[in-house]
Amino acid sequence: MTQTSERPDPTGADAQGASAEAKDGPGAAPGLTTFYNEACPVCSAEINHYRDEADAAGAPLAWVDISTEGADLARHGVTQEMAYRRLYAVDEHDTLLVGVDAFIAIWRRLPKRRWHLLADAVSLPGVHPVMSWGYEHVAARAIYGWNKRRLAREARERRRPSGRSGLARRRAARATGDGPGDG
Repeated sequence: MTQTSERPDPTGADAQGASAEAKDGPGAAPGLTTFYNEACPVCSAEINHYRDEADAAGAPLAWVDISTEGADLARHGVTQEMAYRRLYAVDEHDTLLVGVDAFIAIWRRLPKRRWHLLADAVSLPGVHPVMSWGYEHVAARAIYGWNKRRLAREARERRRPSGRSGLARRRAARATGDGPGDG
């Protein structure tokens, strides 16, 4: 497997996070592989922040960009489309973590205490269900929908000649006498 981060993997873990050497490291338990969408600006900003902190401390985390490499999550029953809709991670025991639970696992493995406190707070019995519901029904849906519309808009703009809208192209054609009915 390849490490999908452009940064070298300081733990020696492959994209599955399977490395015996990764068991040592500041902060926490090793072997978490996070599957995220680098093509989504919100997702990439969040994960790149975590990755920078993890890399600086040598924390044993691996990152897989599902927008350029297929997510190897089929063995867990996760399709590529499902992977685009929310955050997934696989821990050192090959346990699939989804949504808020994936974030909690990342936070527990980051070196700074503030992340551990956040993980503890979000894990509280009264907080976890609310945060999970909010992530699944509000945040993940909104980010996925926004990113899907953004990508569709960019694809339309790339197909559009000279970046003009249909109306602008028709006006330009009429002005040069190349429009319909000009003969």
